[in-house]
Parts: sequence; C-alpha cells; structure tokens
Amino acid sequence: MSHRILKKASAAALMAVGAGAVLSFSTPSQAATSCLAFGSDLFAPGYTCEAGDKLYSLFTIISDPGNLLLDDSSFTIADNDPSHSLTGSGAFGPGIYSFSYKMEIIPAAIGFREFALISASGSSSALPGPNNFSVTLSAALPNAAGPVTAVFPGGPNPSPTATFAPGVTEAIFTSTITVTGGVAQTFTNDLTQRIIGDPVPGPLPILGAGAAFGFSRKLRRRIKQTV
Repeated sequence: MSHRILKKASAAALMAVGAGAVLSFSTPSQAATSCLAFGSDLFAPGYTCEAGDKLYSLFTIISDPGNLLLDDSSFTIADNDPSHSLTGSGAFGPGIYSFSYKMEIIPAAIGFREFALISASGSSSALPGPNNFSVTLSAALPNAAGPVTAVFPGGPNPSPTATFAPGVTEAIFTSTITVTGGVAQTFTNDLTQRIIGDPVPGPLPILGAGAAFGFSRKLRRRIKQTV
C-alpha cells in the first residue's frame, strides 16, 4: 500500500472521529476488547458492540430527565476477562435515569463461559452527602421468575452483588441511576463470568473401538506369520 493511500485512509479515519463515529480497532487474531460511544450513538437504533466474547445490543432509554443520557454522556464498554463493564460518564443532576440493554455470550464461547455475578458502582466529587447517589443493576433472565439485582452503595439489604444460577449466557439488564442531591459523575455496571473450561474428549464409540481392536489382532497375526 502506498504512502498516498495510507494518508487518505488516515485522513478518512480522523474525519470519522470528528463526525462522532465509533471506531473499533482489532487485530485479525483478536476481537476488539472495548467500545467507546456517546449517548447519541449508543441509543441509536441498531447500535451493537462486541467486546471480547460479549455482544451488547438493544440499548433503550427508559427515563432520562433533561436528555442527559442521550445528549450529554459518554460510555465505555470494556472486556477485562473474566469481568466485563459498562461505564457511563456525565453530569447527572437530581432525578432518576434508567436504560436497558441486552448482553449475551457470543455463540463461539457458549459452552466455555457463563454469567456468574453482577455488581454496580458509582463515583462523584460533587455530592453533598454519601446517600445522594445510587446505582441499581438488574438482570432479567429468559424464563426466570424474577430479576437478579445489585445496588450501590451496598448495605445489609440489598446486597452490592448478585449471583446467577449456573447456565445463564444472556440477559436483559436494566441500569437505574438515582440522584437526590448534587451531581453524579460516573456509574459502572459490572458482570463477572464463570469459565467452564475446555470440553474433555469423550471415549471412542463402541463400534470404532471394536474395529480398532480387531485391526490390531490381525496386524499381530500377520507379523507372526512373516517372522
């Protein structure tokens, strides 16, 4: 590839960044491990992010006073296997902000990994007191009777973490940020997965094993005849 073509490609990439497009960088042997997006991109119809072995999709705003999630926030989705995180940053004044999204293990990793637990956290330097900001993360499971929920800050009830039953590989997550005073700046939804391990090869089929044993006997008999 000539330097002229490289320069044109670089210029096109810079123009895309300036226009607010989301760029993912990956090598041929490794999937992208993070996605960066403004709220206007994240909540646009059809937006998806594949980070490591997780696929994020169906981002939907439920409650957004002042359109702060949509217009004045940025999001980072990161794979730090075995943990996966979605972090939102902005300046969220008093109100209840809520959105949902789907997260699932990509088909190539099903059978090797499953959801283990979720947790929620947040931070801000602009709060008048310790109880003015909370983050609730709930996971609605397919065919499940009720959600799995974690709340920050933690306490005796509810718990800051919540555990999945074995075998869960996808869920609809709902994140709710509640601010009663001051300004919240960052919230994070975390998922920790359980690594099941590589499948162990099973025994040979009975017919195949019998055929192999019969061939071995014939081979020994032929060797004896030629000696």
